Amino acid sequence: MNSLILSCRTPSSLLSLLTSHPRSSFNLVNYSTLLNRLAKSVRDPVRELPAISESPQAALLLLSLSRLLASDLAAASPRETSNIVWSLAKLRLPTGGTPPGSYDEPSLSHLPPLPSADLSLEAAAASLTAAADALEKSLSACAADPAARGAKLWMTPLARLSCEAASALLAALAAKAAPVLNSTPSTRPRGYTKVARSSELSALVYALAYARRPSHFSVLLPLFRLLRVETSQGAVAVPANEVNNLVYAHAISQLPLPGFLPAYVELCLEASPWTLSDLSILSYSLARLSKADPALRPLVEASLSRAAPLLRRGFGRARTNELSNLLWSAATAELPCARVAPLLDAYFELLGPGELGGFKPQEVNNLAWALSKLVGRGAAPPDVAERSRPLVAGLVSAAAAGVGRYESQDVSTVLYALSQLGHPADDPVYSLLAARMSAIGGRRCRPQELSNSAYSLARMGAGGAEAGGVYDACREEAMRRPEQFKSQELKDVLWAHAKVERAAPDLFEAMSKYLLSSSVLSEITPQGLGNIAWAYAKQALLHASPSPPADALPPADGRLGVYLATDSIGGVKELFRAIASRVVESDLESFSGQDVSNLVYAFSVLGLFHEPLYRALGDEVARRYRESGELSLNYQEIVNLLWSFASCNYRHPQLLESVSGYLSSHFSSLPHKSKTESANLLWSFVVLNMHMEDAARPLIDAIWRHCQEGEGELPKRSVMSLVQVQLAVQEEAHADWSLEFGEGVITHHNSPTLNLNKSKFQGAVFAETKKSFVKSERELLAEEYVVETGQDFSFLTLDIAHAGKKLGIEADGPGHFIADLSGDMRTRTNGSTSLKDRLLSNMGWRVVHVFYWEFNLARDEGRGREYVLGKMEEVMGPDFN
Repeated sequence: MNSLILSCRTPSSLLSLLTSHPRSSFNLVNYSTLLNRLAKSVRDPVRELPAISESPQAALLLLSLSRLLASDLAAASPRETSNIVWSLAKLRLPTGGTPPGSYDEPSLSHLPPLPSADLSLEAAAASLTAAADALEKSLSACAADPAARGAKLWMTPLARLSCEAASALLAALAAKAAPVLNSTPSTRPRGYTKVARSSELSALVYALAYARRPSHFSVLLPLFRLLRVETSQGAVAVPANEVNNLVYAHAISQLPLPGFLPAYVELCLEASPWTLSDLSILSYSLARLSKADPALRPLVEASLSRAAPLLRRGFGRARTNELSNLLWSAATAELPCARVAPLLDAYFELLGPGELGGFKPQEVNNLAWALSKLVGRGAAPPDVAERSRPLVAGLVSAAAAGVGRYESQDVSTVLYALSQLGHPADDPVYSLLAARMSAIGGRRCRPQELSNSAYSLARMGAGGAEAGGVYDACREEAMRRPEQFKSQELKDVLWAHAKVERAAPDLFEAMSKYLLSSSVLSEITPQGLGNIAWAYAKQALLHASPSPPADALPPADGRLGVYLATDSIGGVKELFRAIASRVVESDLESFSGQDVSNLVYAFSVLGLFHEPLYRALGDEVARRYRESGELSLNYQEIVNLLWSFASCNYRHPQLLESVSGYLSSHFSSLPHKSKTESANLLWSFVVLNMHMEDAARPLIDAIWRHCQEGEGELPKRSVMSLVQVQLAVQEEAHADWSLEFGEGVITHHNSPTLNLNKSKFQGAVFAETKKSFVKSERELLAEEYVVETGQDFSFLTLDIAHAGKKLGIEADGPGHFIADLSGDMRTRTNGSTSLKDRLLSNMGWRVVHVFYWEFNLARDEGRGREYVLGKMEEVMGPDFN
């Protein structure tokens, strides 16, 4: 019978033997051999494993094995024991696990609890008998009614009972394996003629782990100590595949290696012959384990070092999964590219664009991810990154050719890898991958796959229709199931929408409510808090102006759409108050300079202020400068930091002293300084009265010169900022100090003012103002009045002005105020309004401020004129008219 079994090559031919021959033709050895051959004959697990699990012949095989072993459990030899358990695991029967390629894990609730590892032979036999009885009854029912068998895995009673029988069989064999395998000739049970070999022991451990039964193989590990002793004495070298079985068992079971095992593996690496396949499996297993135990990284490196020369000698025979696993292992173990240089060299030389056609999607994404970790985003020297380009091109070609077969994880991983590798954003592969992700649909994707895809596309600036489908899927799923998204994933979804300027107020409002109602905010890193705050600021500006003109986006004058930004997207103020509290309570030493800059910049763009937050962050930057002479900020971050404090009209003396001291020493040598940023920095200095400090004068002169020199034109808003700086210095600083515009700096600005749109609120204030003047004076009132500054140009305007009386009336809507989250929500005037008041006062103007909330209430009550008149009398006196 064994010869007949060995002649069969397919699952169907093997299973047919069970119905074409009576049970009496088979003994335990035959059943064991048939089951082992069945497991090895599977070529297409996704298609074949469900069919086997629902097959009456497979159930009959399990039934027959169970009956034989229930009558005499000790009859199975070590080889038969390991073969049976290994085969059950490979066929996925003991766990009810799904075949490869399936998405949802099936419920295992139908499986009985696995008995403990010290199960007695009698109890194991009883368990086997019960499972066999149930299985035989089901088989009889199926024979009477073939239609009883359904078409889907795990849905039929037969398939479930097959799993129960397999589970009981596995438990029984595992329970008796250790004492049997560890027996001596005098204590060995009947039927055994030799002690088990290491191959049988390692196969059993591997099978138990593969079947998710790690609690049972722990009793077998002491035997490996004996093997280790023999090896260290030079008596025997354990074969590589047996070492792999043991290490792999721990890796897939997510159990740490026992203390003796790393040295044992190291010894075997030196003593045993290894193939590329063996090293691929060992590296993979050790790399997985190294995530929890970094001390294993040298073993990964040693394994990969042995693999590099084998790869060169046998590249043509190497399997695609071996090639992807080796590089994946190096990246997962976080080995620097210099430590695996021989392996990388082999890949760069041998694995060109034409060599990746046979790689499966999983193998392509493993290679892409590994390469991005090893050489992407500055991880490798420029020459190594350059040498990787042909391999990257090959990965791109393979992804484009096979994208139709990609699952969501494949798409997500390749997109992330290409963005990390800096692959050109205009390559059509991004659109192809995005379209595939959209076709799969957000509901079939894990949160990490959605967020990674959106993050990667946004990082590369992808905003087309295909990428739009991914962003929409992220938005819909984050709103539908936010509790399934990790904090990092939610951050990436928000950041991606802001990065590509995709308006999604419903998403941001929903996330505000969720973040406030959950514990997620407490889990977010400093960088994550900064990114979330920045994303809300960008989104609010988009919501305030769907198509903003180029010079309408913030910085210099501080006119912020605070009303539209923070009131049209619900929950923003509450969220930012919570973020501020979280930051103040944190260890600020863990915040990078960029984190600090992003946080305050976002608060200021939204017109929000939290005094404890600003004070704490200012203190932290000042402390770093005091202790090290560094700010840990680049020029743009310095500018954004100062602009944020200035926009909120908050002066932090120690911060200003630190920034001024640092820039005084380093300004000329700082790279990547833009003229627009320098204009914003000067504006911030003036708002915060730094121009009144003698020590800051040389620095301000140097920054001013930078704005006048160099290529490129300053945008209109920057010129407006410089005019305000010039006027402030002229009127408030030393009489001998003046700042002059260089030739041609402003000549391209033909219009003397910004394009300002009169609001309905301003129109209503103007109407009530006219009623407050006698008829002869009304005609002298003007709207959008341009204030003369004694120059050929001016960017100072008043909403309403009576030039003869040098009286200005400003209709102060929400954009003139900062919402103080740590105090009064309305009454903090922003830096732009404060500076404008100072400049107008310097030129002899008296300004009346009409606050929107007071005016609206008075007008609703029919006292609009009286309110405006009272405000003017406060400034001008009762006889002004």
